[in-house]
Amino acid sequence: MHENILNTSLKTYVSKILEIQEGVLQLLQGGYQNIVCRYYEGEKNFIVRITPENHRSFRLIESEIDFINYLYENGINVLKAIPITNDELIDTIEVENSKYYVVKFQEAKGHTPQVDKYSEWNIELFYNWGKTVGKMHNLSKKYTAKGNIEKRPVWYEDNKYVNKIEESLLSHDYIITEKYNKIVNDLKAQE
Repeated sequence: MHENILNTSLKTYVSKILEIQEGVLQLLQGGYQNIVCRYYEGEKNFIVRITPENHRSFRLIESEIDFINYLYENGINVLKAIPITNDELIDTIEVENSKYYVVKFQEAKGHTPQVDKYSEWNIELFYNWGKTVGKMHNLSKKYTAKGNIEKRPVWYEDNKYVNKIEESLLSHDYIITEKYNKIVNDLKAQE
């Protein structure tokens, strides 16, 4: 699906705001609800994330970028969002009656660990992964959104999957619903 979208005039618009040639954008796999591309500018590599408006609002992307950059500024190895135009971290474009939000990141060094290689997929990886998640958790407790940026909702406030679980459980099984609610309440209490 994303390949077809990127081959349309969207690629032209994105290339124009980035001030690059159209052929330079490379579509990457695994963007899920986003269209994710890479491009090179001299010695630097960048990632461009293109999000359709129907997947996420401008305000949610703005709060996400604020949080990601907060993590970056506090030593977490995440992609840092960088300005596209006029010091703005998010650019909005309209293509064929659809609105998209474009965010540019510095590309991170490294690669996705390969599960079939013990030299990468091992106890050291999981130790470091857990350590990083712990640091992120501690930082998230101290995080305050900048200026008039809304703080991102917590997992149970804006999660369509959690809400679907609640809806289906409540109508079927009292015991499972009770256990589910206990787990959710225990997790909420730890925040």
